[in-house]
Amino acid sequence: MDIRTPGIVSSKLLAQRFVAKQPSSTFQKTNVPQDQFMSVPKVKLPQKIRFGTVQSEKTPTELLQQQGVLVAGAAGTMGQDILQNARQGMFNTYAMDMNLKGAQKALAQINDKLLTATAKGIVKEDAFWDIHHNTKAEALDGQRLEKPASEGGYSPEDFPQVGLVVEAIFENMAVKKKLFGNIEQRVNPKTILATNTSTLSVNEMAEGLQHPERFIGLHYFLPAVSNRLVEVIPGKLTSPEVVKQTINYARAIGKVPVLVKHDSPGFAANRLLITAAAEALHLYEDGYGSAETIDKIANKMLWGKLADMPMAQKSLMPPFVLFQKYGGLGVEIAQNIGKLGPYYKPSNILLNEHQRVQEVVKGPLKRAKSLRDDVEKSYNEAVLAWQKAEAGKNTEASKTLAAEFKIEEQQKLLARSREEVAKLEAEAKYFGNGYPKVDVAGRHETPDAKKQIIENRLYGALYGAAIQMVSEGLCEKEDIDNIAHLGFKWSFAPFASMQQQGPEKVKAALDAIKTRYGNDFKIPELPDTELNYVKTRLSEKNGALFITLDRVQSDMGAENFNTLASVTLRALKKTVEDAQENPKVKAIVIESNGGKVFSGGANLDEIKDNLNLPAVEKFVQLGLDTMNTIAASKKPTIAKVQGDAYGGGVELALACDKIVASHKATFTLPEVKLALFPGWGGPDRLAGKIGKPMAHALIGGGQSKIGALDAYFKAIPGLYNLVNQKLKWGINTPGSRLDAQTAHRLGLIHVLTSSQGLDDTVDQLLEQPEFLQKFDPQKTDPAIDPHRGLKRYQRAEDYPADIAQQFHLATIQQENVKNAGRFSQAGLALSTRMIENAGTDKAGKYTQNELKVIIENVAARNQKLMQLVDSAIAGANGNKMGSMKILAKAIATDKYTVPALLKSVVTLPVRIGASVFRPKSK
Repeated sequence: MDIRTPGIVSSKLLAQRFVAKQPSSTFQKTNVPQDQFMSVPKVKLPQKIRFGTVQSEKTPTELLQQQGVLVAGAAGTMGQDILQNARQGMFNTYAMDMNLKGAQKALAQINDKLLTATAKGIVKEDAFWDIHHNTKAEALDGQRLEKPASEGGYSPEDFPQVGLVVEAIFENMAVKKKLFGNIEQRVNPKTILATNTSTLSVNEMAEGLQHPERFIGLHYFLPAVSNRLVEVIPGKLTSPEVVKQTINYARAIGKVPVLVKHDSPGFAANRLLITAAAEALHLYEDGYGSAETIDKIANKMLWGKLADMPMAQKSLMPPFVLFQKYGGLGVEIAQNIGKLGPYYKPSNILLNEHQRVQEVVKGPLKRAKSLRDDVEKSYNEAVLAWQKAEAGKNTEASKTLAAEFKIEEQQKLLARSREEVAKLEAEAKYFGNGYPKVDVAGRHETPDAKKQIIENRLYGALYGAAIQMVSEGLCEKEDIDNIAHLGFKWSFAPFASMQQQGPEKVKAALDAIKTRYGNDFKIPELPDTELNYVKTRLSEKNGALFITLDRVQSDMGAENFNTLASVTLRALKKTVEDAQENPKVKAIVIESNGGKVFSGGANLDEIKDNLNLPAVEKFVQLGLDTMNTIAASKKPTIAKVQGDAYGGGVELALACDKIVASHKATFTLPEVKLALFPGWGGPDRLAGKIGKPMAHALIGGGQSKIGALDAYFKAIPGLYNLVNQKLKWGINTPGSRLDAQTAHRLGLIHVLTSSQGLDDTVDQLLEQPEFLQKFDPQKTDPAIDPHRGLKRYQRAEDYPADIAQQFHLATIQQENVKNAGRFSQAGLALSTRMIENAGTDKAGKYTQNELKVIIENVAARNQKLMQLVDSAIAGANGNKMGSMKILAKAIATDKYTVPALLKSVVTLPVRIGASVFRPKSK
């Protein structure tokens, strides 16, 4: 079957295909002995390369990778996901649970999940074998922690000396403190101890530890294996080095860490989430609308157009359903946050429902389950005796036994007891079938005026909580918005919303809360809502100014990382300019705050509504000025690339003196598919570093992963399945993407290292004066400098044979790109001109007429695409497969594709999904 087809594939089948080197599109159903599976050839991991030599020393994060991560409570859903996430990040892992079998089962289930993900194409096969061969996974018996070594308990000698322990057990302070006390006695003093608690105090949990300076909160979000957000919460005694190492670990496993600067009830994420959800219950309690109405308004606010999608409702979590799903844990979090003051106290509805459930669980339900178990045991014994009589063909005995044990009556009694348990279990659910069992007259007909109050108070609750957290120094504004986008997958983000809504609407929302709560609601003065997606920190150790890109956008399920908007470009430019006059700054490092993307490129949303020459020219000129400012810096500049760089993100890296990248980094220039061109000096700088032929290959190839469309389809399982499975249409378009290893060989990347060692490697390089020397073209011969390939690679045949073959350079000449017809003639022509003029005063320059051609080209494509979508929708109700095939074919042929503008120009999945998957009217 197709490797991308969902389904469980056994390790034996995957191993058989791998060993036999069969085509990657099929699995052969053959049995493979376990020893053969274990003998699959090892896949070599990328080695850390610095200045062309392999270094044996390990950075702190790489040392932690070798020492391993121990997860206590690995049998639970969260613990298992945390463990899998660490293992996928290539860390040795140890699963511990009070029941050894539970820990062993968790490891087996993780293997099954990895195999399934590999079968679906989510995890690459070589990555799967890397994990299988190069990481350790062991199960530990948590019961042995309770005993001294003399009685069979773990001693420090036989307990693994891991680098990090993550606790993920149930929320009980006494049990957690006892667990950490027992673990601390067995691990070394430098082992980081982290709790995944979502409700309890980090400071209180650290009390009694011998080394509280190495204790920290590390709060994951569901599903922990894929949700990229984590909260890092230092206690009052946590050392700065532990905070740094924890953040580096989070980045190494592909997470985006949010630093919650001090311990506080609910930390940052739950304070935002639960405050909004609790306000929904207060609105219901005050009689402003039915629970259904309030949930609908809340969904619309938080998830935008996605909230209208019938297929998406299962993945969304409106306020009332939130408390139903998480039960007692949700109430505990709400009660904990209530410690912040009267305004945060949970509603009576929530507390009363919780009490009612507890009474049902502790009383009738417990007795009903006991009765059911007794009846089931008696019934099973009777049936077993009867079956033995039947097996012996003793008809009289079987009849006698059936009468004696009253099997038929017991069968009926068992059915009744099971029904009673099911009834009480349903009763024990919060809010019955999703909503409170409270009736208030007039709620089912909510007038518009009341709907406006509902909306204002929900906005006010979110704004109020966000503003208070910033005023308390708990979190940065941008971090709170990241929590909303990444942690909760909302389209809404508090400070971005305040900026968009304007002061008057924000004031109206806060006034609505003030009217309801009076003096209980104390809101500080409204802070400046201007968002700064460029964070800075100056290292006292080496004088490096770290400039961190930290911009996440979420729209209808699609996440865009670090797109370069005008506000970001201006902040970058000013920060670099200011650094020139700061004597404390010795070097500048541009990085991103974790995740799998360095930068998603230029933020085209800015010009999509104003597709005119002045708007485009202004935006392009700002980007070009910013890149030139970085390139002209008197202080050495370093791009730290941990993941994918697209378009403008590649140009940003090229503007720096040096690029240090992880082996997972990629470089893609997809502009020509948008009828655009890399207008921020990219073609000139790229040609100067890797040669003109390869610059032609990368820019002319225009490889583009349709990120927005891909994310939309995955957010709507039915639509994704329809397009990807039934139509057999792959979402990724073919083309040229430069991987890290090839980029290093060509001289684009100066230092290549592992993803685990990237942060620490940069710190080490900043200590080496020779690495920080500025490039001086007057003193260096490009013919022999491997980092300036202009003379080294002037012809296609000058490249290494395997690279030439990979990019088909035999057919790509400096004067003529054979496949130009597939792409934008205008964009390709401009890029070609810039490549040919690399290093001259003509490079990077453009005329208004050239820009005009590009703008008209984009506008025409957008119009054609919208017509195509309208045609597909028109025929959707009658022949959804036919219309989808038309649309899929058009997109797959590149004929009308505008990938980066799809999200902005047309709400493709919403419009199609709403018509294709809308329930038929009766």
